[in-house]
Amino acid sequence: MIKLKVVILFILVFITILLHLNLYNQRIKNERKYLDDIQKRKGIKPIVKCDKVDIVYTWVNGSDPVHYEKRLKRLNLYNSTITDHATDLNRFRDLDGLKYSLRSIKKYVQWINRIWIVTDDQKPTWLDEKLAKDAHIEIISHSELYRNHSHLPSFNSNSIESNFHSLPDRVANCFLYLNDDVYFNDHVDWGSDFFSNYKGQALYFGEWFAPKTVSKPNESWKYPIINSNLMLDRLFPSDSEQSETRAVASHGVQVYNRHILKSLYRDLQNEFEVCSSNSKRENTDIQLAFLYNHYTQKHYQCFTHKPINFYGGIVNDLNQFTKTLDQLQNSTNYKTACLNDGLSSSPNPKVLDIYYQYFNNKFPEPGTYEIID
Repeated sequence: MIKLKVVILFILVFITILLHLNLYNQRIKNERKYLDDIQKRKGIKPIVKCDKVDIVYTWVNGSDPVHYEKRLKRLNLYNSTITDHATDLNRFRDLDGLKYSLRSIKKYVQWINRIWIVTDDQKPTWLDEKLAKDAHIEIISHSELYRNHSHLPSFNSNSIESNFHSLPDRVANCFLYLNDDVYFNDHVDWGSDFFSNYKGQALYFGEWFAPKTVSKPNESWKYPIINSNLMLDRLFPSDSEQSETRAVASHGVQVYNRHILKSLYRDLQNEFEVCSSNSKRENTDIQLAFLYNHYTQKHYQCFTHKPINFYGGIVNDLNQFTKTLDQLQNSTNYKTACLNDGLSSSPNPKVLDIYYQYFNNKFPEPGTYEIID
C-alpha cells in the first residue's frame, strides 16, 4: 500500500513538472512572438540566429570516365546559348582541392557541426564513406537535392546552387558554402566572421559592381549577375536606382541560411526553375550569392564584413603561380582562400608539383576518413 502511494505521488510530481515546463515553454514562445511583433511594427529587421553551423560543398570529379560520358551524352542533346569555356575541362577537373579543404576545417574550424558534400552520385577515391560518416561528413546526391529530376544530370554550378533551397532538413539552417577549390587559411570565428547574435549575418562583397552588359564573347560569366540584378530591381522597385551600385559577392566562402533561401525561391520561383533546368551554363542563369546577399540585406539585420578571402589562379606560368603563392603566404589578411584551376588541358607538371607541395606542407595531417595509398 505504501509503495502504491509512493508511485502515485511520483506520478503526480512528474505530471506537475511537465505542466510547469509546458507553461514555461509557452511563455517563452509568447515572449518571442511579442518581441517579433514589436520589431515588425517598428520596422526592425529580424536577426538570423544559429544554434549550429554546417558546411556544404559542391564537388565533381570530371576525370571520372562515367561522369565524362554522362556529360557528353547530355550536352550533345542540349542546344546551348553559351559556348565559351562553359564545358572547359578545368570546370570539372579534380586537383584534390576537396581533400585539402577538409583538412583545413580540421585545423582551423573545429566548431563546425557537420559537413555535406553535394555531388552527382560520385565520391572521392580517397574517401572512406563509413569513416567519413563517423567524422560527421556525408554525401548528398543531386537526385536528393533536385526536386525536378528532369533537370538532371546537371553540369552547371549555377543550376546546382539554385536548388539549395531544397537541401534536406538534416542540414543545419545556417551553413557555409564552399566550392571544392576554397579552403580555410586561418582560424575563423562563428560570431564575428559569420553569424553574430547582435549584428546579424555577415555579408561578403567583392570590389566591383554588377555589370550592365556583356561586351566580349569570353564574358559569359556576367550573364547570371546581370540577370540577378534585374530580378532585384523587380523585387524592390523603389531601390532600382541602386542597380548600378550593387556589389558582387566575394569569390570565397558564402554564408547562407536555409529559411532565407526558401523565401528567396518563393519570390523568384520561375527564374530559379529556369536556371535549374540549364544543364550547363546559359545566359538565363542566376547567381545565387549575389541575389542572396542583397535580398538578405533588404530583409534581415546583417553587417558587411571586411574581406577575408584571397583569390588566385593556378596557371601554367610557373613564375606567375609562384608569385600568387608568395602573395598569399606573406599576408596575414586572408582567413580563407580560393585557388582556381586556370590550367590548360596539358598542365605544367612543375606547377602541379609546387601546388601539391604547398598543400601537403600546409595541411600534412590526413583526415581519419582518408584512404592512404
